[in-house]
Amino acid sequence: MIDPSLMSDMLSPFLVSLKLAAITTLCLLLFATPMAYWLAKPSRGHFVARVKVVLMGIIAMPLVLPPTVIGFLFIITA
Repeated sequence: MIDPSLMSDMLSPFLVSLKLAAITTLCLLLFATPMAYWLAKPSRGHFVARVKVVLMGIIAMPLVLPPTVIGFLFIITA
């Protein structure tokens, strides 16, 4: 049988992960969904189209940056 105090220590990281997942999901539903809708709509003005392109670049940055940073780290440490 598992000691109850050990069980609470084992359960704590799971609860933190669950709380983080719930907060992240809520934030994405509130902010990312309207932004995705706005980005998907056709642009009426030239300025709005440029803002959308810049915003899409910022949104894609986390997808592109990590492999680049890891590659740079390999170059520096080699």
